[in-house]
Amino acid sequence: MLRRFCATVVMVLVALAGSAQETVKKIQALDKIKVTCAEESLLNKTYKVSKDGVILMDFLGAVEIHGLSESEAADRIGKKLVSDRILRKATVAVQTLSGDGSPATVVEKRVTTGEKPIIPGVVKFSGAVQKPGEIAFRDGIKVADVVASAGTMETTDLQGITVKSVDGTVKKVDALNLNDATTLHAGDEVVFGAKPAPEIFEVYVFGGVSKPGLVKLSSEKSVKIAIEAAGGFTETGIKKKVRVERDGQASQTLDMTLPGSDILLKANDRVVVETVEKRAYVQVEGAVSKPGYFVVTPGMKLGEAISAAGGYSQKARLEKVKITSPGAKKAREVNYKEIEQGYAGDIVLQAGDQISVPGAKKNNSMPIRFAAGVAAVWLLFGR
Repeated sequence: MLRRFCATVVMVLVALAGSAQETVKKIQALDKIKVTCAEESLLNKTYKVSKDGVILMDFLGAVEIHGLSESEAADRIGKKLVSDRILRKATVAVQTLSGDGSPATVVEKRVTTGEKPIIPGVVKFSGAVQKPGEIAFRDGIKVADVVASAGTMETTDLQGITVKSVDGTVKKVDALNLNDATTLHAGDEVVFGAKPAPEIFEVYVFGGVSKPGLVKLSSEKSVKIAIEAAGGFTETGIKKKVRVERDGQASQTLDMTLPGSDILLKANDRVVVETVEKRAYVQVEGAVSKPGYFVVTPGMKLGEAISAAGGYSQKARLEKVKITSPGAKKAREVNYKEIEQGYAGDIVLQAGDQISVPGAKKNNSMPIRFAAGVAAVWLLFGR
């Protein structure tokens, strides 16, 4: 009887010892553990212990838990959250999982007391933005929110944004993609890249533009922009006849008055704007056979202009020919009779000159006849 009692006591003690051993099971490398935190749901994940005995956690990075019990691991995680100023209060539980992912132990909670929970961390941003810095993390914060806070520049590449997370992952984000609603986490760093510097190349613009010659353009610039860089069309430039010449290819004529006629240029292209002939005229009036407007030729002289008007009439007063030039306040008087006789040199005209050849003075005999009549009457009847 005594022997049976002793044997039973021994078995109970062994069972109790085994049970105690199970409750203080230590975490080993390659174990899977589940971590929960009452104050921050982003920490609620399943982690795999590395060969080095650490787990990589959001906000904290690497936390060594090898050889610790679940409660000790929970205590370490909670204290680190508080000491790193991630939370002011951390209620953490750690639970070892079996191979199929089910709990292998009964969960134990470890509480690190403190004050009210605070927003866990910040989101930093840097790179090609106006105001590099950081903003407080909040649930649901997205890349678009960071873009608004950072302030973009002309050189900011919104299609090449890099998001670096605390767990080491790196993600490329296109902020111009409306379907990309990337949510950020506390501790993330958003890096804004810069657009590549534009390639500068040279083209030539000739013809009816204000500043013909060599024009420097950035990559993928059009004929329209090249003409604007050359000062734009002149009055004689024909917008419907703009020729693009490219080495090794047939030239192409564009009508720049039509929408969609513009094309992109390449280095060393030549843009030729066709021009209309702009004619200049002089006006000849007065005592000539055919008064009117006549085309000015280079070096044209007064005698040629009068000849073009059919020559002067017999009543022309050649010593009183007047020439009025554009912008002159008064006409200048020329003795064309002396020019004809070789006593003076002929006058070279310019575009816009007005030539007036006066005729002979009208013989106003009416006053004389009237006076003679009055005198005759007085002689006859006045005595």
